[in-house]
Order: sequence, then C-alpha cells, then structure tokens
Amino acid sequence: RGADRGADRGADRGADRGADRGAGGGGADGGDDELVASARERVMEAFKRAGYGWVADSIEYEQVVTPRAWRDTYALAGGAVFGLAHPISQLSFFRPGPRHPNLACLYFTGASSRPGNGVPLVLIGAKQTCNVIEAELGVGNS
Repeated sequence: RGADRGADRGADRGADRGADRGAGGGGADGGDDELVASARERVMEAFKRAGYGWVADSIEYEQVVTPRAWRDTYALAGGAVFGLAHPISQLSFFRPGPRHPNLACLYFTGASSRPGNGVPLVLIGAKQTCNVIEAELGVGNS
C-alpha cells in the first residue's frame, strides 16, 4: 500500500519539493546546505528502516529552517530556538514576565518569558498572558 504513494503525482514534483530546502541559511553565504542534506538523508533512512520508505517520495513540500535562519530572522543568540541564553539570570523566575516594562499593550509569551521553554510551559505562559490581558481589559474569566 505505502510503496505506491505519490507515484502518480507527476514527474516534476521532486524539483518543487526541494525549492525551500535550506531556506534562510543555506547557500553560498550560509553554508548549511551540506548539513541539511546530510540530516535529511539520515531522517529518510530512518523512515526506510522503520518500513516507511515511501515517505521520501511522498513529500510534496518541505521547508528547512536552520539555526542560522533562526538567528538571523529572530536575532536569537547562536540560533537557539529556546530563546534567551541560560545563565542563572535567565532561569525560572528571573525570566521576563508577560508584560513589557515600558510599552503598554506589548505582551510576551514563549520560551524567553516566564515560565520558560517547552510546549507545556509555553502553553501555561500563553494562558497567563491571556489572563493578564483580560484582567487589564476587564473581560474574560481571569
């Protein structure tokens, strides 16, 4: 069943599939192309070993965001997707709160604000930020 997936979707699909591979960090100035290609090959080999060899040929679109792209796009130190650096001054309660200290109506949630990184903590932070906004507007169930 899986072996035939994608076989009838057109011969030119492969060229389109790779259009954004390495986007935001590859190429002559980025130097991530070899790393991206190697990582992709290892992932596809893992799919093949697990019995999902058809996955590579079934991908219609893919976009790779490299650490360099994270760094350049979001000004993240070293391309760290977890936001702020991790000295003791940026851990736990030392992270910035949900409200910007100087700009009204600017709020934060995510890895660089309290409670911190990881999906559960980011979701908790989003809820806390919503509660702060609702309380300031006098709406919601805060």
